[in-house]
Amino acid sequence: MNDDQESPCVLVVDDDDGQRLLASVALMQAGFSVREVANGEQALSRCEEKWPDIVLLDVVMPGLDGFTVCEMLRQRPGGAHLPILMVTGLDDLDSIERAYRVGATDFITKPIQWLILHQRVRYILRASQAFQALRDREQALIQAKRQAEQASQAKSDFLSMMSHELRSPMTGILGALSLLLQTPLEAEQGQYAQIAHDSARSLLAILNDILDMAKLEAGRMTIEDRSFAIDQVIDEVIQLMATPATGKGLRLVVNRDRAIPCDLRGDAVRIRQILLNLVSNAVKFTHSGAITVDVAYAPEAAGLKIAVTDTGIGIPPDVQQRLFTRFTQADSSISRNYGGTGLGLAICKQLCELMGGDIGLHSTPGEGSTFWFTTHCPPSAIDQANAGIGAVTPTNVAMTRPLHILLAEDSPINQIIIKAILIKAGHTLEIVNNGREAVDAAARADFDLILMDVQMPEMNGVSATQAIRALPPPHSMAPIIALTANAMREQQGQYLAAGMDDYVSKPFTEAALLSAITRVAREESTESAQWEAISLFDEVQIDGIRASVGEEAFRRLLEEFVNAIAANIDQLQHAWRDADTDQISKITHRLKGEAGTLGIKRIAAIAGFLNTPESADMDQAVQALEQAYQETVAAISAIGSGNLSTGTTDS
Repeated sequence: MNDDQESPCVLVVDDDDGQRLLASVALMQAGFSVREVANGEQALSRCEEKWPDIVLLDVVMPGLDGFTVCEMLRQRPGGAHLPILMVTGLDDLDSIERAYRVGATDFITKPIQWLILHQRVRYILRASQAFQALRDREQALIQAKRQAEQASQAKSDFLSMMSHELRSPMTGILGALSLLLQTPLEAEQGQYAQIAHDSARSLLAILNDILDMAKLEAGRMTIEDRSFAIDQVIDEVIQLMATPATGKGLRLVVNRDRAIPCDLRGDAVRIRQILLNLVSNAVKFTHSGAITVDVAYAPEAAGLKIAVTDTGIGIPPDVQQRLFTRFTQADSSISRNYGGTGLGLAICKQLCELMGGDIGLHSTPGEGSTFWFTTHCPPSAIDQANAGIGAVTPTNVAMTRPLHILLAEDSPINQIIIKAILIKAGHTLEIVNNGREAVDAAARADFDLILMDVQMPEMNGVSATQAIRALPPPHSMAPIIALTANAMREQQGQYLAAGMDDYVSKPFTEAALLSAITRVAREESTESAQWEAISLFDEVQIDGIRASVGEEAFRRLLEEFVNAIAANIDQLQHAWRDADTDQISKITHRLKGEAGTLGIKRIAAIAGFLNTPESADMDQAVQALEQAYQETVAAISAIGSGNLSTGTTDS
């Protein structure tokens, strides 16, 4: 309806002066505002000047007939939803069908019943206004959806930024306190330092809960599908909770179903997170008795079920119904007595659902509770030894030979912490403050390993890594570990794709940093030719590539690699016999890069060894390369069934 008129405006289009006059009079008497034109051309011109609220359009007219005028009006901006009531003396079905086809809202036949005319016009206008309201509502919803998506993206960007800004200083706090606790302290000083360290870890746990919830809300939480041993996950949780449980006089008991396969596929990190949350809550709310962890497996459904039973305070029935919603705790007194964010169980529920499972509880106030959760974890054919990649133990941390390390880190605090950790472990290092300095340092000197912070001024860690990988060998060959405070898993995948060999998330522990160095440095070690101790594949790399490119493209990549490596080995054998060191360097550099990119771990390690001709074990290494090629080809043939035989790990 026109905003500047008190009554709806009807444009009457009819070449018959008498019919046009009668229609106009009838409509004006019914309270409508009327404009008249005698043909289609005039109707189009009037609509150009100002759109009416409805058009009463005769069908048969000289020049442009009503069908053509209706069709042309529909094609003009603003005419798509204009109500058009066609007036026709043609009562055949073809004409009626054509009227609707060209866009007529309705039609009325001659001779016109004037009472029916203005009632029909009123009805069409009311319907048009209702449809316009719906269209406005739809546009508002579309705009709201667009704004919500923009807000979600802004929230994700904010999450990524705050993850870095909060986790970076936590690295300095936890690192400094850990180092302080390892120095001679008076009893009172040690107590205060331990309190500060425990408080910092509690703050980190809260930060992780908030980041996890934000990632879940933004739909950016991803679930891994990797081989793991559930026994290892359970043992790690029990070891972590042993001290607080013993301190309260509680017993920790584990009952394991013998039907559980040694190796399962799933996200061990998230399963560990859920179990740790449940056991931690059980210890928190239990003052005497025992905590029992029951682990069962249903082979027919590939379902892992873990239940945690305590003899604690129990949970009232009315609270049980809302316990898995955010910010819910048993009551205000528990909030005061025990603390917590009220996010842990809500996060656990969403993680279980993402892993194809569920979570629930049975509880009796004053007698204790049983929390259980399930996940979909099919058996894995990957050798269990390879599922332990990244496990932190005192043994593998201590096995690393002394290394000359380049540290690229812009935070002076983190420089001090990392330097203290590395010097104590027997390594030497050079420190630079940004990515550009890291590239310059790598170009002028040979390093055994590079620790690369991701976010730095002038040039970030990803760009610096790409620049280092473009340097001529051997400067481009140093393994690079990303130091990142970004908690988003897809960002961590980008670091590996840029040429980094591994990453450590801030804030990291001393053991986590040294373990990553051990993993990477051991692959590059030229001190030993025990190639059989290195696994055929890097499972982390393999799974990451497979998830990124899809199963079919992943298989094609491996097939292309198999074909290419055969030619490389043949060329290498000729170059080795001819003592052509330049050709050996080119072939092994290319082979190491291609194999490393695809996660073909053993071949990449041997190629890296062959790229250093001063070693005394070259004959043995060439033979080991041929053997590794044969074993790799055999293992790749298993991809058709969805499994990789990854060989053994270095242990």
